[in-house]
Amino acid sequence: MIRISYRRIWLILFCVVCVLRAGEPEFPTVEDIVQNVSSQFQKVEDYSVTIGLKVDMPHIRMPSKKLQFYFKQPDKIKIKAAGFAIVPKTGLGGSGVELLALLDSARVLRQDNRGERIYWVLTGTINPDSLNTGSWHGGGEEFGREIIITIWVDSERWVIGYIETVVDSVQAFSVSSVYAEHNEGIYLPMVTEILIYTSLLRGMTYRRPSEGPLGDRHDFTEGESDAMGRIRMEFHNYKINIGLKDGIFLEK
Repeated sequence: MIRISYRRIWLILFCVVCVLRAGEPEFPTVEDIVQNVSSQFQKVEDYSVTIGLKVDMPHIRMPSKKLQFYFKQPDKIKIKAAGFAIVPKTGLGGSGVELLALLDSARVLRQDNRGERIYWVLTGTINPDSLNTGSWHGGGEEFGREIIITIWVDSERWVIGYIETVVDSVQAFSVSSVYAEHNEGIYLPMVTEILIYTSLLRGMTYRRPSEGPLGDRHDFTEGESDAMGRIRMEFHNYKINIGLKDGIFLEK
């Protein structure tokens, strides 16, 4: 008769668990990730780039635009565009550290593979007051009582590849970026695409140009089913660390 003690069983189980856990990735802290993202972008003192901008949103007609964009550390931004253009701040300029810093009770969820890249996935809530969003026109309702942002940070390049935003349990918008190495060890986006879902547009209003400034206001999602806005930016001709003068950012 073979006798196996409980002590030996527990020892075997402990060894099995140790072997299984040895294959798991060691999660960095949120502070580690923020520091690495910041260090990556500190390699960029300044840059200029030409941006091809395409906007496809319900009831908004805007031809494709070319913009000239300038950035200088720590937060100087200048955009030159001919005529009217909708230019999102998301995906332009900063390293994403500002966004990460807005997260309240941030935590690292998991490691995630997307295509050929491996990401650390973080999530946290954002206080709407910190975004200075105010209220929507017409309804007067505050923009979201709870904003949850999930961020995918490239575990090797330390840039933000994806952002998903949920407002009051409903997906509001997402941002995705494709990066390339421009100078040794410097990664900047080649393409950034922002998807704005109906949930974010609902309640926002506009005036039709044909009706003049005194015309009635209409809901952005009027007559639309599952409408989605899309903003696409393509970046060309980067010039990095060229010693941009402060005067460029003072021009009107």
